[in-house]
Amino acid sequence: MIGLEYILNLYNMQHQELAEKLGIRKQNINLWIKRKQNLSKKHLPKLEEIFKIPQEYFEKELTDVDKLIIQKEKLKNELGDNANMLYQIKADWFGEYNNKPSFYEVPLYEEPIREKKIKINKAKIMEELNNSKHISSEGLELIRDVIFYLNNGNEDEKEIKAIKRILFNK
Repeated sequence: MIGLEYILNLYNMQHQELAEKLGIRKQNINLWIKRKQNLSKKHLPKLEEIFKIPQEYFEKELTDVDKLIIQKEKLKNELGDNANMLYQIKADWFGEYNNKPSFYEVPLYEEPIREKKIKINKAKIMEELNNSKHISSEGLELIRDVIFYLNNGNEDEKEIKAIKRILFNK
């Protein structure tokens, strides 16, 4: 699926509405999505402005990773500047004192964006696994560990890069 089509669906925007924002005919949008006509380069900056998504995603055939990145960007855009002011109170039972938890504030946006980042990391690793021609027996054992780390929300980039290096000899 071409990026523009995916983004329009994600934002629940009709072709007519986008055409009006770009000052063009609806038929142009249809031609772009059906790939019967190339998306005009002059419209890319306006598309980026409307959706707050980098230009590179509108014309390309999207991978699962691309779709997740676009979803994360949409979420960040929807939360906007006020996201930093919205907090939830969390309890830390591991740091408890006298059987009472420690409480701390966590930005509300942090959890959904963190979940998107985890999905993106998973998809990137799966993409690399699918593109890999040979995986050693050590690599297969490490795949299990990678899945464990990602399922438990481990976002330590150094650790993930080290595992990728071993898996893919990179």
